[in-house]
Amino acid sequence: MPYVIELFFDKESEKEIRKLWTFLDEQGINVDMLNINSTPHISISAFEDVKLDLLKDKMKSFIKDLSSFNIKLENIGTFPNNNGVIFLGVVVTQKLLYIHKKIHDLINEYKNVQAPYYLPEKWIPHCTLGINLSKEKVSEGIKQLIEKYEPMTVKVKSIAIVEYFPAEIRYKFELEN
Repeated sequence: MPYVIELFFDKESEKEIRKLWTFLDEQGINVDMLNINSTPHISISAFEDVKLDLLKDKMKSFIKDLSSFNIKLENIGTFPNNNGVIFLGVVVTQKLLYIHKKIHDLINEYKNVQAPYYLPEKWIPHCTLGINLSKEKVSEGIKQLIEKYEPMTVKVKSIAIVEYFPAEIRYKFELEN
């Protein structure tokens, strides 16, 4: 099973993103996020195999001095591949890059089993709205969202280690306010 390190948002932002998932689903664009029990998030890293207890201890040590922070979900986007993804683009901040780099430094021993698009200098931070969509559904979804979506600021409140599929939060670390 793959594991993903994810940044989770405040409850109000989470609720707003879930509304977008539901909106797309109601438009006939099955976004899968509702079906896999996902929580709105930004993925930091993904890997196939990990010593979960060791990762938990490393993460616990790292996050003890971190505080919650705001980020802006500014735009609607997709990737130029066959994965059929619609996402909200993240305005990159120094704090977000710092957390991404530090987590990758912590999990360096897993670099050979990490998904390459989450690695430093390849990562495009985003909040997924839909996955596994046909090109037609991606196009239709973006068209529908353009009429509805307003950029939003979210507060990153926690970091989690999530096992997929379906999504199961294995460990969640709350950030200081």
